[in-house]
Amino acid sequence: MMKWRKKNKRIPYQIMLFLAAWLILFSSIVSDAQESKVIEEGKNGIVEIYVGLTGQGTGFSKIKSVSGCLVYNQSNGVYILTNHHNVHVTEEELKSFQEEQKLSEDEISRLTEAVRVVIKGDVLSEASIVADSEQQDFCILKTNDVMNEKSAFSLGNAA
Repeated sequence: MMKWRKKNKRIPYQIMLFLAAWLILFSSIVSDAQESKVIEEGKNGIVEIYVGLTGQGTGFSKIKSVSGCLVYNQSNGVYILTNHHNVHVTEEELKSFQEEQKLSEDEISRLTEAVRVVIKGDVLSEASIVADSEQQDFCILKTNDVMNEKSAFSLGNAA
């Protein structure tokens, strides 16, 4: 009878070890799934921004493509956070564009910087700079076209 009790006592320990291992494995699977969801949501909040030049009757000419983070996406406005240096054309970029397009100094002086946000595919929306800081290298853009395919970053829960 003693032998049976010893074996019987070992069974609960083995079951407890098995359950503990299973819980550890299951919790890592759940956290991996949650991590994947967060990554996918994050990717969905990244938007493409075109920076270029525009002039009267010339349309928009893209100089560079950069990215930004969608922080608000509602019918009363869409706000995007990016870097200050992203949304301004440098002297080097301007000179390179002028040479590629074979534009005179007079022609290039009539062009102004412009920012467009890619809504979907080749659909662009004009964006305006709401706030920016060269020193802190940030820029907030606003456009009025809601991005139905995108979602704003969730910054957490205060609860």
